[in-house]
Amino acid sequence: MRDGLISEYSSYNISVEQERIWTQELVQKEFNKLNINDPETLFPLWYILQTNCLDNYIEKIIEFIRVNQTVANSTDSLKQFIVKTYDVIEKIEDGCKHRPVLVGHYKQKLDDLKNVILASG
Repeated sequence: MRDGLISEYSSYNISVEQERIWTQELVQKEFNKLNINDPETLFPLWYILQTNCLDNYIEKIIEFIRVNQTVANSTDSLKQFIVKTYDVIEKIEDGCKHRPVLVGHYKQKLDDLKNVILASG
C-alpha cells in the first residue's frame, strides 16, 4: 500500500481474524473462477496464495484438476493447466522463503496426477 494507505488502513484497527476471513473469501472467489481450459485463470489465485504464503490451497488446485480433467477441451489444455500449476507451486515456494512449505509433497501429487492423465489420454 502506498501514499498513506497503510496508515489509513491501520487506523481502522482491523483484526487479524477479520483479515484472515477476508483473505479466505477472496481465495474462494478466485478459486471459483478457475477454468481448466484457461490456465491464465490461475494468475489472480497464485498471487494471493504467494503473497499470503497459503500453500495449503495447492491441494485444492490439484483436486480441481483431477475433478475437471474430463471437461478439458483437449489433453493439451489439461497439460497447459498442469504446467501453470507447477509455476504456481514454484512461485509460492519463492514467496514463502521465510517458512518451509511442502512443495515437494505437492509436486509429487501433481506428478502422480499428470502421469495418470497422460496414461489415460
